[in-house]
Amino acid sequence: MASEDPNNQDSSAEQCVTKFEVAESESRSESKPLRRLPSGFFDVAPSGEYLSIATKNAAESPLLRLPPEIRNRIFGYAMTYDHFMCARQTMTGKLDRLLSLQRVCRQTYAETTLSFFQNNTFYFFEKQEFVSCAKQLPTGARKAIKSVEKFTPVQANFKPCVAGSTPFPSFRD
Repeated sequence: MASEDPNNQDSSAEQCVTKFEVAESESRSESKPLRRLPSGFFDVAPSGEYLSIATKNAAESPLLRLPPEIRNRIFGYAMTYDHFMCARQTMTGKLDRLLSLQRVCRQTYAETTLSFFQNNTFYFFEKQEFVSCAKQLPTGARKAIKSVEKFTPVQANFKPCVAGSTPFPSFRD
């Protein structure tokens, strides 16, 4: 058995990393930007090379094989928070954790894109903060918002769900 030379650039681990980096950079350069619908949301209708992937996901994913009524209930639980504070740090910061379900695949994006805005109450301190936040949202999201409230000092126990905090404000540490 030949000993592996640490300076040998042909080691299998190094080749694997190199191939991964090349594949990753190629996929980034080949990816096309998503089209936007008139509502401002992404057009995620599968087409071309993505059609086979979407079909495979729908057929093989245990979640996507569930009836739409059950999926929608699950998505509703996952995308609804007791409180969502519409403040400068919330809307200008990343909402990665809050909206991560939308990044799973095209189908989950299409099925959940409005639920975050429809099913949450957006709280704000000042009217201008809400207006500023709303301007950053796509038209479809602004139209989907059903509940907006002004935060008042009476709500002292209020624990807003902001990016990076727990989406379960009633849980105690």
